[in-house]
Amino acid sequence: MTNARKDATRVQIISIASNGESRRGKALAKLTYVAPLACISLIYNLLAHLDLFDTFVGINNITVDKDYKHIFQQLHNTLLCEKESMVHGIKLTWGLIHKPLSDSGLPHIHIKHVLCWNNSD
Repeated sequence: MTNARKDATRVQIISIASNGESRRGKALAKLTYVAPLACISLIYNLLAHLDLFDTFVGINNITVDKDYKHIFQQLHNTLLCEKESMVHGIKLTWGLIHKPLSDSGLPHIHIKHVLCWNNSD
């Protein structure tokens, strides 16, 4: 994927969108997850301080715009259903997330559903 016709069309591709279909994930990664955004990029200073923002780009700084519902679903599955995830050096587990939800008065059945918790009580 290049912007070879940018001069003729006066159009530059900056992002590729997807509905999140899993078959397209590997292809999108090959096109858009090549290298970190260069510090000389005009938008680098705007994005560099966003700790959880993925600044990897493809050739010509092309990015991917996956369907946000699938991104949240993937985060949910990774963080909660697979039992743990590391965020800024802190290991998040379902137990660590369960306690404040329980302490806030949420019903156990609701917490169990949200956390994808399959253990029986």
